[in-house]
Amino acid sequence: MAWIASHKEILSHPKTLDLMEAMGWDVDQCVAKLHRLWWWCVDYAEDGDLRKHNDDRIARAVGLNGGNDATRFVEGLVTARWLDREPYFRIHDWWEYYGHFLRGKYSKTPEKWHRIRDLYIPPVNHTVTIRLPSTTVPNRTEPNSTEPKDKEPPLPPKQEKVIKIPFDLDGDRESIMGWLEYKREKGQSYKTKGLESLWRMIRAIPPNERKASIDNSMACNYAGIFPPKGGSNGKNRIVGEAGYIPGKYAHLS
Repeated sequence: MAWIASHKEILSHPKTLDLMEAMGWDVDQCVAKLHRLWWWCVDYAEDGDLRKHNDDRIARAVGLNGGNDATRFVEGLVTARWLDREPYFRIHDWWEYYGHFLRGKYSKTPEKWHRIRDLYIPPVNHTVTIRLPSTTVPNRTEPNSTEPKDKEPPLPPKQEKVIKIPFDLDGDRESIMGWLEYKREKGQSYKTKGLESLWRMIRAIPPNERKASIDNSMACNYAGIFPPKGGSNGKNRIVGEAGYIPGKYAHLS
């Protein structure tokens, strides 16, 4: 049976609120329409690509009329960033919702889910330059004849890792990017496990306190993320999934 990830944060996510305003819906209508769209894509746009479907078809898939209603619905989805126009017409962050199921479905033919993943998370190409020793035989009649006449070509620039922010934290993108830049300036970076821990810890902070917590931690030159004194729990600590872990709110790995 096919399934798709559904996060509770969708109820109050800014993107949901934007679509509600654009369509004049309440939260129940909006969440239901989004899930109907995703369920339909499971069968008819497994890779998230909507270029083969027009606005009328997409609207009817969720129980709406065609024509002006369809145009309004699709444009509302694009404006709220539930759909992308660039680099092509598709479900925004489809791999985040459906990737886990695709890995299982195509476990015996991984090239299929690799293709879909790479559409949303482009692979990083690593170039290795190997310098071989010179095989030039010295010419004893000419001094320094073995020295290279041309300089070696410069090494290609190091390709930076692209960090994908989970869709449920998209509303905190600016603060999170600021935190990642702050860590980069300190010569530190997150690997896969460290990022997973960082996302869990940020989710543990009430949404209305995340920006202040990150700003405070950078201003105080902290190694981790801590709320300002007098936060929602009245103490300078964060309680995550495993309880209070002093000094290790945002881990590096």
